[in-house]
Amino acid sequence: MNAWPARSAALNILGALVFLATARPLWAQDFVSIFNATDLTGWKVENSTGDVRDGVLRVGDASGWVRTERAYSDFVLKLDVRVGGDAENAVAGVFVRSWPTFDDKSVPNDAYRITVKGSADFGGWHHVEIECIGHTLSGRVDGAITFRSEMIDNPQGYLALNASPGTAEFKSIEIKEYPVPPWDIPAGVFTQKDRVIFPRALATPKPRYTREALAAKIQGAVLLTGVVETDGTIDHIVVRRSLDPRFGLDSEAIAAAKDWRFAPGTLNGQPVPVLVSLELTFTMK
Repeated sequence: MNAWPARSAALNILGALVFLATARPLWAQDFVSIFNATDLTGWKVENSTGDVRDGVLRVGDASGWVRTERAYSDFVLKLDVRVGGDAENAVAGVFVRSWPTFDDKSVPNDAYRITVKGSADFGGWHHVEIECIGHTLSGRVDGAITFRSEMIDNPQGYLALNASPGTAEFKSIEIKEYPVPPWDIPAGVFTQKDRVIFPRALATPKPRYTREALAAKIQGAVLLTGVVETDGTIDHIVVRRSLDPRFGLDSEAIAAAKDWRFAPGTLNGQPVPVLVSLELTFTMK
């Protein structure tokens, strides 16, 4: 497993998409497939080669990877990996909490990797299971723990697959995401369970990228929880799912949320403080 620090560069600062999340489920509570065994829908090839053959995702020998198009936070990932090709010491890599920054040799430099060794003649399939929760990352290959760390910095990131040296094949790629931990509701605050009429957003200023986060190519959503007061302002804002505490996107999301304005929630026709979730999304254009 390797971890690389992020690069820094001066790029244009762009706006971000913002929307209000109400009472929808945040994540599935069981394993779901993220590879359809037909094509690369939901995946992106960067500085590498990748295709699908006979239901298997095949990644060529290169310093880059094939990564998911969306970022993940806390999860269990399981997949089957087979490694081989022309190289004697063929190695497959499964990256987590990854951002697509690369050094001068097109090698990722902001990611965490679990490796699977193979052979030149393509040995059998290996079952890999990776759990990533908070700052903890653990990896098992064929049931044996191969790596564990409690020093994972990136709170979110892409999943990515690579082969260097050699060629690697991947199948049965499934993920189970963990929900956001419960949060104590402030006294006197109402929720949708109380059958209130939910607040309606009137003004939703967009958060701004920091130059450092843009240079690191971080994209995704910061999940906030706050209380819409009877005057339509929001306070008691808490980061519930972090995206980027290092380069400032979490702080920018909070700053933007403080400027949101609402038609307040009501109960029996009277304004009341209501708990809301805000998901502020940073997307590079």
